[in-house]
Amino acid sequence: MIVHCLHDALVSVKELKPNPLNRNSHPKDQIERLAKILEYQGWRYPIKVSKRSGLITSGHGRLEAAKLLKWKEVPVSFQDYDSEEQEYADTVSDNSIASWSELDLSGINSDLTDLGPDFDIDLLGINNFTLDASEKIEEVNQGSELSEWVGMPEFKEGENYIKLTYIFGSAANRDQFIKENEIKVDMKRNDNNWICYK
Repeated sequence: MIVHCLHDALVSVKELKPNPLNRNSHPKDQIERLAKILEYQGWRYPIKVSKRSGLITSGHGRLEAAKLLKWKEVPVSFQDYDSEEQEYADTVSDNSIASWSELDLSGINSDLTDLGPDFDIDLLGINNFTLDASEKIEEVNQGSELSEWVGMPEFKEGENYIKLTYIFGSAANRDQFIKENEIKVDMKRNDNNWICYK
């Protein structure tokens, strides 16, 4: 476990008390993704605990991810609150204010072209993110990615192909997408790497 953030102490996960008034729920797949991000990034934000009540006011998801990783201690910042109302407002606003923002997914797609083919897009923390290669069709058809497919029997010489990566939250979501878009699976190289055409 690597800690990058400022914190007051490393505290045992067994000592931390989740806030019963935390109204933000964390599904299992989100905690698993958060654990993956924590392993990659280390701690960039401490878990925030109220000096007034001793309860967590921010970081319930990070605590669950740390438990999943079997980490014994986590970085904690202890903070003052003037009243129960101020503590409650901070606990709720910590989660709710983020829901106002809108991610520029098109911009992120563009950014990913500079990160290299081995970058794991799960580390972005975006749910059901799809890498859109449509803007790169001309580049691909002129050979920037086609070269890696030369000599592979599943590709016919003289035809243009584009390499697309789709990430789905579940196999059911993937199958629904294939059905709705009338995509034919030409070859399954393994369960997560299919060659398809439409």
